[in-house]
Amino acid sequence: MKGYKALNMEMKAVNGVRYETYKWYSMEKNSALFRREACFCKKIEFLSYYDGIRNKRIFEIETCGRVIVYGARYAAEKIKLVREFTVEEINDYLRQNQEEFIESRNWYVRKATVEQGYGLDVLIRDRSSIVRKAVAEQGYGLDILIHDENREVRIAVAEQGYGLDILIYDEDDCVRYAAQEMMHHTK
Repeated sequence: MKGYKALNMEMKAVNGVRYETYKWYSMEKNSALFRREACFCKKIEFLSYYDGIRNKRIFEIETCGRVIVYGARYAAEKIKLVREFTVEEINDYLRQNQEEFIESRNWYVRKATVEQGYGLDVLIRDRSSIVRKAVAEQGYGLDILIHDENREVRIAVAEQGYGLDILIYDEDDCVRYAAQEMMHHTK
């Protein structure tokens, strides 16, 4: 079976296991390692569930042995990194499929779309505050998001250095604190 795996820039997985291309990695079927480190997705956009795909290295993988399904995630007894995608390939893939991703029922797919700079004009009003926060982190629509109902979104606006004179008086202590911190850093 073919799939996709995201690793950090040092080619390490979440628990620090370092991968190499063209090498098989075996995982015991009943171990936590099997469930975490042999994880992969069948679609690139689902990789964003873990921790976004920004600043990640994305690989096409092959599997061998038993495969277990966990929703949009999969785990296999053996996996091998076959090839790494370039940033341009990932961006092209997301750009070509952005309309589908903007309408995805999965918030993490919509967030990955935002992180690549696509669909900001639509996703600024997304039902998920996680997606709206990602829009604010892109520096887009801060004039709208400054009034968002979710404090995490307003904190993200403050962290962009926008509207600090307004956010310093926000109803939420955490938002006021973030605005105050940014005011101190900009002096």
